Amino acid sequence: MKSNKATHSGKHSRTLLIGLATAAMSVLSSCGSDFCGCDYPPIIPPEPDVPAGVWYKTYVEAEYDREWYIPVTPRYELPSDWPEKAEVNPDSLLLPMPTGLRVVTFTSNGQTEHHNIEAEGGEVAMESDTERLLLYNNDTEYIVFTNTDSFDSCTATTRRRSGGFYSGNARVGSDTVSEPVRSQPDILYRRAMREQTVDSLLRVEETDPAQIHVIPTMLYPAVHVYIVHFNFTKGLEHVLNGAAAMTGMSAGVNIATGETLEETCTLMFDCEKTADGMTGTFLSFGAPGYSPENGELYHPHGRYGITLQLMLNNSKRISYTIDVTAQMVAQPCGGVVMTGDIEVDDETAKPEGGGSFDVSVDPWGAPNDYEITL
Repeated sequence: MKSNKATHSGKHSRTLLIGLATAAMSVLSSCGSDFCGCDYPPIIPPEPDVPAGVWYKTYVEAEYDREWYIPVTPRYELPSDWPEKAEVNPDSLLLPMPTGLRVVTFTSNGQTEHHNIEAEGGEVAMESDTERLLLYNNDTEYIVFTNTDSFDSCTATTRRRSGGFYSGNARVGSDTVSEPVRSQPDILYRRAMREQTVDSLLRVEETDPAQIHVIPTMLYPAVHVYIVHFNFTKGLEHVLNGAAAMTGMSAGVNIATGETLEETCTLMFDCEKTADGMTGTFLSFGAPGYSPENGELYHPHGRYGITLQLMLNNSKRISYTIDVTAQMVAQPCGGVVMTGDIEVDDETAKPEGGGSFDVSVDPWGAPNDYEITL
C-alpha cells in the first residue's frame, strides 16, 4: 500500500487526550446488502379477523453479526502484511456478544412499548397491530440514545468531551474549522423490522399450546473497529509513548436505517510501540453520511486526518499531521490505515535540561481541555 508522508511539526504541543479503544466490527447483509438490517418481514402474521388490541405471546430469537469491519465498494483490499506490521491478531477482533437486548414495538395507532430481554432473545407481549420493531443492545456505557419513541429518528451518538474542540490538523484544513471531540462509542448492534408482504421467517410454534409466535432476527454492528499503524523510518527508540486524534468521523447513527450522521467529530486513541512503529485502535460509527442501504453505491466525501503526538524519552512532545483521506473514504465501516513514514531525528531526541515545551503551539484546542496521561 502506498504510505502517506507525515508532516513533522517539530514543535512541542501542550496537551493531548488519550482515548482507549478495544477491538471489534462487521461483514455485511440486507436491503440490497443484508448489512442494512431493515425492511424485514412482517411482525405479526396476517390475521385479518384479529382486531387491534389483541396481545400475542411472541418470542424474539436474536443472532449477531460480530465481524469487526465491513468491506464495501469501492473495494479496498487490506494489505496482506498488516497483522504482522500492526502486531494484531485478526481473530481477536471478533466483536463481543452483548449482555442484553432492547425491543421497541410500534403499533399502527401510534403506541410504543419498550421491552428488555436477554441478548439471545426472550418473550415479548406484542399487540396484534404491531407493525414495526427497533432492536439494539441495551448494555452500552458511552452511547447516548435520542428519540427512542420514534421509529424513523431514533439515533445513537456519544457525549462531547467537556469543552473539547480539536483544530490541529492543517493537512485537512481542520485548523480553520474546529470539530467537537467526542468519546468513542462502545459496541452497538442494531436491527429494524418493518411491515412487508413476506412472512416466511415468522413462524408459529405448533407444538406449544399457547401458539407462541417466533421472530428470528439478525442484528448488525453499527460501531466498527479501525486499526491504525504508523511506520517509523528513524528514531523509534527515542519514543516513550504516543496517542493520536482522527478527524472527520461520524458523530452517530440512525438506528432504523443504519445511516451515519453527517455531523463529524474527532476521536482520540492511544498508540503502542511495535517492532517498526506504533499501532492504535479505535471504535467509531464510521464515515459520515454512509448508508448501508446504498451498498455498492457509496459516494465518499469529506476529509480525514490524523495527528500523532509522541512523548520522547527526554520528555519532549512532538506532533505529526497526516492526511489519510484516500484510505478512509474506501473504508466507511472500519478497516486498516497504514501510514508513515515517521522520523524522529537525533537532535530533537537529545536530553534537555528542564524538559520545557513551547506554550505558543496548541493544536489541541483550549488550554485546559486535555491532560496527557502517557
